[in-house]
Amino acid sequence: MMRAAALSLCLCLALGLAGCQTPETPRGPQVMTGAEGIKLEALRVVKLVYGQEPDSAFDTLPYAGGDITPVIKRMRARLPQIKPLLESGAVGLSAEGALKSRESAAMASQQAALVNAENLDRTILYRANMFDTGHLDDPRIDWIRYTRAEFARQWSAQAPAGWWVQNEQGEWQRKPA
Repeated sequence: MMRAAALSLCLCLALGLAGCQTPETPRGPQVMTGAEGIKLEALRVVKLVYGQEPDSAFDTLPYAGGDITPVIKRMRARLPQIKPLLESGAVGLSAEGALKSRESAAMASQQAALVNAENLDRTILYRANMFDTGHLDDPRIDWIRYTRAEFARQWSAQAPAGWWVQNEQGEWQRKPA
């Protein structure tokens, strides 16, 4: 009986630690909870997508692999086609971490297809990050909302000057130089 209890305790500890990551920092290893992991993942993923980091930076992602790496690679490949839409202001970065049309007139079908593909990959990315942190079904926190918000902050913070970003009140603002 004691052996079964000890085995159960070890299993619980192992599962609990599986949701944590231990990345190297300049100060040494750092254990992260799911929330900290999502913040770090958002920071690094956006750098990868925006082309600020080389392919070797995939290895620094706390939750690389699975569904995440192929999604990021598709987003990186798609950026040259989406960038003109962001630069012209036809599309902006929404407060929910998605691309959103800013113009009342309908976009050309090719442009709409690009935006839809990007938003689908962003949704896959956010859900994969929630799953990888081990908090997908945690009823105490709305993890999809939290994940989207963290990524939205990074999409906006790392966006070049001149791109349009939406604040939490839904107002569009052009990012200053």
